[in-house]
Amino acid sequence: MRKYFFAVMLIGAPLCLPQAAAGPCGGEEGGKGKGVKMLDGRWEIVNAEREGKELGGGFRGFTMIVKGKTFDVVSEEGERVSSGTIQLDSGKSPPTVDLTYTAGVSKGTTFLGVYELQGDTLTIALVEAGAARPKRVESRPGSGVTLYEYRRKKD
Repeated sequence: MRKYFFAVMLIGAPLCLPQAAAGPCGGEEGGKGKGVKMLDGRWEIVNAEREGKELGGGFRGFTMIVKGKTFDVVSEEGERVSSGTIQLDSGKSPPTVDLTYTAGVSKGTTFLGVYELQGDTLTIALVEAGAARPKRVESRPGSGVTLYEYRRKKD
């Protein structure tokens, strides 16, 4: 149970909130809302850092499943942890992502971030709800930014 709680706190939403969950995405060039489909599939979280410090492995094994403009996060055991919608703007530099949770402990909350997609690696920088969107895909001491790295799962 402790591992499950720790993972829920780390997957895709800022860690300083008592309600956190999961899931970001990115897209191709073309502007707001376009390109989300290129993220369709299963993404495994492989690393996370908060304000420049690695967070450890309690989140590993969780998977974000992206389909169109929606996502689900599932635990290693296959249990759905959270769900939501994804809004992208790949026309900005860096591209932006808004995650709105529709189920799970972050239900009703929107998190703002920026992302980078390189091949099968998706990196997302998110801030806590209500904070200004990060300007870079990085996490530095004192920034309030949590950085998540995902790898596409080949089924």
